[in-house]
Amino acid sequence: MATVATPDTVQSEAYISTVALFLVFSTSPKEEKAYLRLPPNWRDLWAEFAELRKAKTDAVDRETVREFREMFREQITTEEEDGVVLKNGFRKRNKGTGTPEEVEVVKPKSNGFSMANPEQLRDLWQRKCSTASYQRMLISRMNLPMFRFRDAALSAISCNQVIIICGETGCGKSTQLPAFILEHELSQGRQCKVYCTEPRRISAISLAQRVSEELGEQKKDIGTDRSLVGYAIRLESYVTAQTRLVYATVGIVLRMLESAKGLDDITHLVLDEIHERSIDTDFLLIVLRSLMVQRPELKVVLMSATVDAQKFSRYLNNAPIVVVPGRTFPVQAKYLEDAIELTDHTPDGDHQSFTNEVEDHEDIVADGASSGIPNQLTSYSPKTRNTLSKYNEYQIDYSLIVKIIEKVAYAPLYSKYSRAVLIFLPGIAEIRQLNDMLHGHPSFSQGWLVYPLHSTIASEDQQQAFLVPPPGVRKIVIATNIAETGITIPDVTCVIDAGKHKEMRFDERRQLSRLVQSFISRANAKQRRGRAGRVQEGLCFHLFTKYRHDELMAEQQTPEMLRLSLQDLVMRVKTCKLGDIEQTLSDALDPPSSRNIRRAIDALVEVNALTPTEELTHLGQQLAKLPLDAHLGKLVLLASVFGCLDFALTTAAILSSKSPFVTPMGAKKQADTVRLGFKRGDSDLLTAYNAYCAWRRVCTTPGTSEAQFCRRSFLSPQNLSNIEDLKAQLLASLVDAGFVTLNNEERAALNQARYASRYRTFVPVPSHLAANNDNDLIANSVVAWSFYPKLLVRDGKGWCNVANNQSVSLHPTSVNKGVSSSRYLSFYHIMQSSTKFTNAHETSPCTDVALALLAGEADFRLYAGVLVIDGNRLRFAVSNWKTLVALKMMRTRLKETVSRAVRFAGKPLSGQQVKWMDLWRRVMEQEGRKAK
Repeated sequence: MATVATPDTVQSEAYISTVALFLVFSTSPKEEKAYLRLPPNWRDLWAEFAELRKAKTDAVDRETVREFREMFREQITTEEEDGVVLKNGFRKRNKGTGTPEEVEVVKPKSNGFSMANPEQLRDLWQRKCSTASYQRMLISRMNLPMFRFRDAALSAISCNQVIIICGETGCGKSTQLPAFILEHELSQGRQCKVYCTEPRRISAISLAQRVSEELGEQKKDIGTDRSLVGYAIRLESYVTAQTRLVYATVGIVLRMLESAKGLDDITHLVLDEIHERSIDTDFLLIVLRSLMVQRPELKVVLMSATVDAQKFSRYLNNAPIVVVPGRTFPVQAKYLEDAIELTDHTPDGDHQSFTNEVEDHEDIVADGASSGIPNQLTSYSPKTRNTLSKYNEYQIDYSLIVKIIEKVAYAPLYSKYSRAVLIFLPGIAEIRQLNDMLHGHPSFSQGWLVYPLHSTIASEDQQQAFLVPPPGVRKIVIATNIAETGITIPDVTCVIDAGKHKEMRFDERRQLSRLVQSFISRANAKQRRGRAGRVQEGLCFHLFTKYRHDELMAEQQTPEMLRLSLQDLVMRVKTCKLGDIEQTLSDALDPPSSRNIRRAIDALVEVNALTPTEELTHLGQQLAKLPLDAHLGKLVLLASVFGCLDFALTTAAILSSKSPFVTPMGAKKQADTVRLGFKRGDSDLLTAYNAYCAWRRVCTTPGTSEAQFCRRSFLSPQNLSNIEDLKAQLLASLVDAGFVTLNNEERAALNQARYASRYRTFVPVPSHLAANNDNDLIANSVVAWSFYPKLLVRDGKGWCNVANNQSVSLHPTSVNKGVSSSRYLSFYHIMQSSTKFTNAHETSPCTDVALALLAGEADFRLYAGVLVIDGNRLRFAVSNWKTLVALKMMRTRLKETVSRAVRFAGKPLSGQQVKWMDLWRRVMEQEGRKAK
C-alpha cells in the first residue's frame, strides 16, 4: 500500500476503507451485497482485488499444503522430544507421589514381588506371612466376621468373573476382602494387581494404612518398595512397582481408563461402598460391563453395607451374592413419637406447626401436608398424639434435640449412652445454630466438649472430635451425612438423627443447581443408627415418625446420575471412545433421561467442546486431557494464550476444591468483613486470588507467621496448601498435554513444587504466561469468555441470566452484592437454595468490548450499525461503522490466534498474531482507563 497515492485525504480514507471491507467481507456469504452498495469507482477497485486474489489462489494453496506438512512433521517431532524429557524429568524426582501411571514405571530398586517367577513368589510370600508382626495381626483379623467367610468369598471369585459382597457395617469387608485376594494369589505363585475403589480420599488412605499394618508392614513402609500396599488419590499416589494392592478413589481409576494402558495391569477390581451410587461409580460399572467381555480374566467384586443386591446382580448377569453379617452391638431405635413422649416436648414458637409457613422441602409435595396419626400411636399419651397432629416434621426442632441430650445425659436409665453423642443435621447453617445453642446452654457448660464437623470447617480444627475425651468429660459431635460412612468416630454411644440431608440436584433444562433438603432413605437411617453400636449397646433417636420410616421413605437414595449435571460424563464417554453418547449412558444401572443427555450435549456444543455431530473438537480434545470441567478447562487454556495463567490456575484449583476462606462458629460477620478487605477487581474470583497471593507472600517472607496471618484473615492454611498442590497438578497437566512448554529450569522448579516434601515450594508459572496477571480487566475478560454463556445482564435493580432470561440474585457473600456498577457479570454456577432464591456464585464484571471480541458467534450487521451475538442473545449498537469493522477484524484475528494455539499446542504464535495480541492488549488497557 506504500506505492498507492490519492489526490486528497478523503480519497485516501475511502481507499483504505474499501481495502478493509474487502479483507473482512471477501470470504463472507454477504460479499455480494457489500460489493453492490459501493460507488462505481470503488466497485471496480473491489473487482481488481478479487481478480488478484483468484490469481494467487493456486500458488497459496500449494504453499499452504507444504507449510502444513512441515508444521505437522515439526510438531510431532517436538511433542515426542518434549514427552520423553518431561516424563523422565518428572519420574527421576519422584518420591512416591504423583499419578499412578507415573509412579508405576519407576524401576524397583530390588528384585522383589514384581520380578519374581511363580516359585519365587510363593517363597517370598511364605517368608512374609511367617513374620511375627504378620502372625500377631492375623489373630485380631480372625475375630472379624469377614474372616469366617474367607473361603466362601475366594471360591466365589474363583468360579465367577463378578460377585457381590453384601456385608454389614463392622464385618471387615473393606480391609479383609482385598487382602484375601492378595494373599491367595501370592500363595499360589500368581502375579496380581488388586485395585479397591473408595468414594472418599480419607477412606482410601486409612484403609491402605490399616491393611499394610495387618500384613505385618511398618507404618512408614506404605508406598515404598518394602510394601505390597499403596494408595492413589488426587494429588497423592503412594504406588511403586512392588505394590500389589492399591486403594484408590474412583476418579483415579477413571483417569487410568483414559490412558493408553487403561486397566490392562489390573487383575482384580474391587468396588467398595457401591450403595452410595456416585456418578463416577455408576459410570465405571458401564465401562466394566463391556470391559469384562473383552477381558474374561479380569475379576470384579462389588461391596457395600447396604445395597439392593438383587438389582446389582441382575445388572451384572445374575452375579452371585455373598452375605456377611456384621459385628455391632444392638442399638435401640426410637422415633419422633418416642422422643416427644420421653421429653414431654411441646414445640416452641421457633418451631412452626405445619399449618404455618414452612421451609421449602423436597418431600412436601410427595408426602402431602401431613401423614396423619397412624393407629400405631394409640399407645402414646393424648398430649403426644396432639403434639404430633400439629408437628412439622420438615423443620429442624433444635429445642427437642437439646431436651433429648439432657435426658440422655442425666436420666439414670439413659446416662450410660451419654459418653459420646453424634447428631446428624443436614447442613452447615443447622450445625452452626445447634452449636451456638449448646455452647450457651447451662446444662453443657462444664464437663462437655462440642465439636462441629463439616467439609467447610478447617480440618485442623476438627481432629479433636475423633479422640476419646478424658475421664469425666463427655462429648457431642454435630455432623452431616459425612459421618454415615465416610468417617468413623469410634466411641459414639448415642445418635440423634434429624432424618434429613442436603443434596445437589442439577436442572439440565434451566442449567442451575439446587441444594435440596429432603428426608434420608431407610438405608441412610440404618447406617446412622449403626454408628451407635460400635463399642457397646447403643441408643438412636430418629426425629421422624416410625410411620414415615416404614411407609414414606425411599429404600435407597437417588443415584447421582439422575440428579447431577451430565456434561462431565458426556466428555468422559467421548474420551474413553465408548461410542454413541446416549446409547452408552442408556446402559447405566439407572439411566438418565434422553432429554437430559441431549441438553448436556447441547451445552458442550455451545462451549465448542463438541461438534454438532457429537465429536470432540480440537478444544474438546485439549479439555479432555485436563482434570477439570469444560468451563474451568477453557479458562486455563485461554489464560495461557492471553497471559494470566497464574490467576487462572489458582482459580481453577479453588473452584475444584475448597474455598480458602473459613467461617468459625460465631464469627460470621467478622469473617465476612475481613473477606471484603481482599476485594479486587469487583470480582469474587479475583478476591479469592488476592487472598491466596497474600498468603503466598507471607509464606515466602522471612520473619512472618503463616498461622497468625491465616487466623487473622479467616483463611485455612490446609485448604490453601491443597489449592497449591492442585495448581501444580494442573500446570503439569498442561505441560503433559503439550499446551505449555517449560525450559529445563522451569521444569525442575515444577518438579520441586510437586514432589518436595521437606520444605514448601510454590508453583512457578513462566513469566511470559502471566504477563497480564495484574490486569484485572484482562483477567475478568478471560473469565467471561471461558464461562460464556454463563452471563448476567442488569435488569432494573436486579439481574437476568442471558441464557434463559431467568431472574437471578447475587449470593449474599458476593463482593458485587448491591454495589456492582457493571452492566454484565459472568458467573460460574447458579444455585437455587431451599428458600427458593436463585443465586449466582463466583461473579466477575465484564465489558461490552470484551464480549464483542470473543464471546459466542457474532453477526456484524454493518449497515444497521449493530453487532449481534448468538441470535440476539446479546446486541450492541455501534454508531461508527469504522469501529464495527475494526471490531470484526480484531475478533477474527483473536479467534484465529486461539484456534491456532489450541490446534497446534505448544507452537509459538506467528509474528502477525503477536502484533494483533499487542494491539488487543492496548485496547483493553484503554478500556481499563475509561472504566476508572
